[in-house]
Amino acid sequence: YCDEFNLYHHKPEGIMERLAVARKAAESVGRDFDEVLISTSMPALGVDSAAEVEDLLEEVVAVRGGGDETRDGMRPFIKTWAEHAEKVEQLEAAGIQRVYIQAAAHFESQVEPCLRALV
Repeated sequence: YCDEFNLYHHKPEGIMERLAVARKAAESVGRDFDEVLISTSMPALGVDSAAEVEDLLEEVVAVRGGGDETRDGMRPFIKTWAEHAEKVEQLEAAGIQRVYIQAAAHFESQVEPCLRALV
């Protein structure tokens, strides 16, 4: 049990602190924390250029509804693929070994570019 430790939606700068807490807990029960896979998940809706971000945001609002609330809630997750790739690199540098990409499969236009950019 506990062969993987998943930090859910954390910013790269907070990961080291969370890993220190997990390492201490593992050591307290005699577990070698270096044998535990460290992972996180990351929602990713992307576009090729910054100019396309607003268009995709409007597509998301049209599909999901919710107007400004949806727009404001989804804005942090819609970036260029290069920005998403940079975040994955930052997460890896902070100690994350696996990143689960949460692509919005109900947006068919997103699946293939996501796989191309982030896998």
